[in-house]
Amino acid sequence: MNLNKIFSIVLLALIVSVSFSFILLKKIIDYKETNPPVTSPGKEDCNIQGLVFHWQFDEIQEGFTPDSSVNSFDGKVMYFFNNKYLSDIVYGKPKITEGKKGKALQFNGKQWVSAGNRSCYNVEQFTISLWILQENDNIYIPTIMAKSS
Repeated sequence: MNLNKIFSIVLLALIVSVSFSFILLKKIIDYKETNPPVTSPGKEDCNIQGLVFHWQFDEIQEGFTPDSSVNSFDGKVMYFFNNKYLSDIVYGKPKITEGKKGKALQFNGKQWVSAGNRSCYNVEQFTISLWILQENDNIYIPTIMAKSS
């Protein structure tokens, strides 16, 4: 191999590495922007008694799964790369499929729905109810629900 070819390969590897670093940094920045730490309850999102949100997971409208409750806390469909188009190319889009009752969203493990980080979620007790079909349980056990700040 001549020196120019080796130099070209090393340069290409460096460019790919730097590009991936920027993608990862963008993912971290986007995550922090969409999930700010909760410091104190806000009036606008904490005067809720009863049902906080109800996602039927049967449709996606402009990147959100609609909230059927009166609170309008639509769930944002999130992607591994925080770049919807890149994630769509690499992992595909969440699919709308036949569900237990009507339609359902089908995720592939690289997409999820974010409720954001509202101060109303800082509770000691809650109830969650859902139907899940995991087609292949030999791969991994997915996270069903997580809370971070």
